[in-house]
Order: sequence, then structure tokens, then C-alpha cells
Amino acid sequence: MELRRQTDTVAVMRRSLPPGGLLKEDYVFRRLDPLHREEDGNSYTADYFGSTPGLGRRHAGRARP
Repeated sequence: MELRRQTDTVAVMRRSLPPGGLLKEDYVFRRLDPLHREEDGNSYTADYFGSTPGLGRRHAGRARP
């Protein structure tokens, strides 16, 4: 019963969040070496997602839908 109450509480909190949308800016991802030192060649949000509206995960072994 407690888990159900917590689930309902989280659902209410999620509904109160503002709706998502397009990014206002192209975020920069800094490249780091294994020792966390900055390397040349930053990448940007658009490099990863391009014109796709969202991000989806899939198992590497599954065929694309």
C-alpha cells in the first residue's frame, strides 16, 4: 500500500513539471581523457541527435523498429 501511495505522489509531481520542448541552445559536451583532462574536439547536442525529436534507447542486439 505504501508503494502505491509513493507512486501516486511521484505521478502528481511529474504532472506538475513544465512540458518538454526544443532545446534553447546547442549544449557543448567537453571531451575528457581517462584522467578527466580536457581534450580537443568538443561535441554538441546536434551531433548526437540531429533533427530527431527525441531520444530512444534500444538493446544493441535488437533490430530497429
